[in-house]
Parts: sequence; structure tokens; C-alpha cells
Amino acid sequence: MNKFKKMMSVTLAGCMAASALMMSAGAVNIPADTSPAYMAEDSQVTTHILSFEEMNAITPYKTESAQVFLARNNSAGDQGTACGEFTADAKNASFMITYAPATATYNVQLYRYMSNGSATRVSAYNKLTIGVGAAFSNLQVGATYFFKVSSSDCPVKGTNANYTLMTY
Repeated sequence: MNKFKKMMSVTLAGCMAASALMMSAGAVNIPADTSPAYMAEDSQVTTHILSFEEMNAITPYKTESAQVFLARNNSAGDQGTACGEFTADAKNASFMITYAPATATYNVQLYRYMSNGSATRVSAYNKLTIGVGAAFSNLQVGATYFFKVSSSDCPVKGTNANYTLMTY
């Protein structure tokens, strides 16, 4: 029995490692959206996809963990819930939904408040697996940003999700 437990443990550990590799490699869908609506103001903002391990390796200036209502997305991709408002104290920020019941993926976009009070999208639409994050680089220090999140596969009525936001 003890030999069986060891063999099963090794097998499960291998499956978990392979699963983690597949999640970070196959979880990204970044459309090449270069519409002037968001490129004109913040064309220097870049997005990088981060695995759970890469998110945990960040040494942040600030960290925020909170809940957000994750709404079902529409086909245009512009429906969602605003969350994680922050004033950039550094050039980089990362965002990850860590838990959302009955949901496999989420969509995230970064917006910046403009001086006239309107908000402008400054990042492409990113579809990520729950537990995979997005890093946004070259933010304007002192500018106020927020995220808009949704999901294509959450329950029809939406779900509550946990997220982590870090600036660094």
C-alpha cells in the first residue's frame, strides 16, 4: 500500500506540473486591437501575461485583494464591472482573478481616467484563465486607472470573484 501511495503521489505531482505549464501557455487570447480609441493616449502601455508563480514572485509597492462581481460578457466585449481603481505610484501594475466559482476564464481591460472626467481604455482586451494574471507596464505615475472585468463562461447571472492588484 505504501508503494502505491508513493507512485500515486509522483503521478499526481507530474500531472499538476504539466497542468500548470499548459495553463500559462494556452490561457492567453490577446487580440491585436490598435484602435485609436485607446492607442492615442497611452500607446506606451504594454501587457504581459503572468502565471500564478510569476505573480507571486513580484515584490509590490502596494497590494490590494478584494471581491468584484464578474458579469457575463456580451459579444462586443464592452460589458463588464469596474474594479481596482488606483493612482499609479509606479510604472507597473498587475491584476489577477484568483477565484470565481463555476468560471474558467475572465476578461480584463485597463482604463485610465482623463482630465475631463471620461475614461479611456489603454490596454487590449485580454482573456485569461482564472489564476493567471496580466501585467501592465509603462503606466503614467500619478494617473488614475481601473480595470473592467467580465467572463464569457461564468454563470448567466454572474458570480462573485476574488482579485489581487499589485503596483510595482
